[in-house]
Amino acid sequence: MDKQQKARVSAMEADREGAGLSFRALGAAAGVSDSRIREAVKGVGNMTDENWGKVAAALPGGKLEALLQKAGLEIPAPAAPRTAPVPAEAGMRRDAPPSGLTLLAWNELEPGDNYRKSFPQEELQQLAESIAEKGLLQNIVARPVNAEEGARPSVLRPARLVAGERRWRAIGLLIAQGRWDPCARNIPVRLQSLDDMQARALALIENLQRQDVPVLEEAAGFKALTALGWDTEKIAAACHIAQRTVQDRLQLFDRLKPVARKALEDGQITIDQARAIVSTPIEAEQNELVTKAVRNGYSAASLRDAAKTGKVPARKAAFDLKQYKGEFIGSGAERVFADTAAFLKLQRKAALKKAEEIEASGRFACVELLEDGQDFDHSRFRYLDEEDVAAETDEAAQELHVFVSVNRWHHDIEIDYGRPHKKSEEDGLVDDEDGDDAGEAQLELEREIARKRRKRREDEVAASVKWCRDMLAAAGERPADYFRREILLALTGVVPAWWPNHLTDGALIENLPATIEILQKATGRGFLLDDMEEDVSLAEIPRNEPLGYMLDEDATFLAKWLDEQPDMEVVRLHVRLEASRSIHLFGRQCDRETIALSERLGVTVPDHMRPLPGDYEDEPGDAFGDEDEDGTEAA
Repeated sequence: MDKQQKARVSAMEADREGAGLSFRALGAAAGVSDSRIREAVKGVGNMTDENWGKVAAALPGGKLEALLQKAGLEIPAPAAPRTAPVPAEAGMRRDAPPSGLTLLAWNELEPGDNYRKSFPQEELQQLAESIAEKGLLQNIVARPVNAEEGARPSVLRPARLVAGERRWRAIGLLIAQGRWDPCARNIPVRLQSLDDMQARALALIENLQRQDVPVLEEAAGFKALTALGWDTEKIAAACHIAQRTVQDRLQLFDRLKPVARKALEDGQITIDQARAIVSTPIEAEQNELVTKAVRNGYSAASLRDAAKTGKVPARKAAFDLKQYKGEFIGSGAERVFADTAAFLKLQRKAALKKAEEIEASGRFACVELLEDGQDFDHSRFRYLDEEDVAAETDEAAQELHVFVSVNRWHHDIEIDYGRPHKKSEEDGLVDDEDGDDAGEAQLELEREIARKRRKRREDEVAASVKWCRDMLAAAGERPADYFRREILLALTGVVPAWWPNHLTDGALIENLPATIEILQKATGRGFLLDDMEEDVSLAEIPRNEPLGYMLDEDATFLAKWLDEQPDMEVVRLHVRLEASRSIHLFGRQCDRETIALSERLGVTVPDHMRPLPGDYEDEPGDAFGDEDEDGTEAA
């Protein structure tokens, strides 16, 4: 910032602060983008002489105007006549008020229906001092209430404030301090005949333009304007901000649940984090995201990722998406259902419809829609895939049973085919030698046996799930014992019994030469895996060649050795063995949390794995909001 710009900025700031104008209000009055004014103040940009002249014309006080005139610049006429300052001396009267204004006493005015409820005492005192020193630099707007046409407001019939309640309250502080006469008619007021709706709209716009209000109060103001019939485009134009900012504020007002709303009001979360939290409409999920933001320091981008975790992608739907009345998280190919329960209800209806269509074909013996959590019963049926079924004759297909279900893990609609196993005496069912139908009693007996078998299987599944959860919970209390077992599992190729089915496919870990080198160095013993040759040293084996799994004798030794090691050494060994297998991994772009961990551990992240500017959704230029908080559009 050069010397000339520094002087202009200093003069402008003095005039602006004296007038109590925000950057947004100054920009609106001058017809200059408030972002340009902010850039000039910060020294990251400058304005043309023409724009400096417009700003000077919009500012009372005259310091900037005098500075520019001294430099030979012509100051344009202001867009609207400015109210002359009214001195604050007690008892000051003006017999000839500015055109269109009426001089009233403080007690001839009363508060109107202001949506703003908070008036910080410190800010009011600062404004009061400015008024005491320079007088009112801006007039107040009010409307007569219950008065005859043209009648002057009085103490008994005060005018109701429409715009300027902060200034009126600041004068009230001066009155309490004995520095202003409440009966002196020295407050310039523009009296306007407005109906309730017009007064409400004018009060909202005046407050939104002139004060840096808290986010949720600003959102409440926008919401009140929409109730008056204003659309977001009209609100944005009136407040001189981007339409997307108005939409974002309205979304926060409508969708933030109480816990998240309180966190934003108290400054525990930022507005960007709040915008990420409202991506889910579920209150319990919002509360969890607030905890992640406050306690764990999750960024807005991480909160959006967390909001989508465990959600079902929209592409999984087997029904018309118009049937879903809930909300989505994300957009495009990444869009997911915010309400999983509502999705599953519709998906199950689609599965039922599919079952009815198959049954209507009349090709199969029975079509059944499986209950949630119920699986294909291999004990009663031999499984057939679609190719097998296609090869069946129509007569043979009449024996097949069809089972339609919603997959509990992937949420797709699945269709399974099964041929009943031959009935056996063990099941209590004996084939009729004459080949006659079993009869109604036999069919009922078969149904009862099937019900008992299904109930037993459900009980077994529930007990298995409980055991898995109990095992992992206990492991959390004794992590070293858990890692002892994990080391053995990886080296012997055994799939843990507590792993869910959807994780076991392709889950076996490949042990590499580096893995065995670490293990041999730690134990002081040589190991020979089942894919290694005895006469070939580890140094001669390619570094990325899988070596198979440990022999039983070595596994027995390692289990005993691990039990003898301190817990912390076991944890270190586990991490080192995992790292030794990372040769098969490839580097991906890191998120912020990973970069922070890398820096904490002293590991440098390569430049190509760092995100580019703007990659995070909570930075300017993201897909959610493409403008800065001051309402300016991102370049």
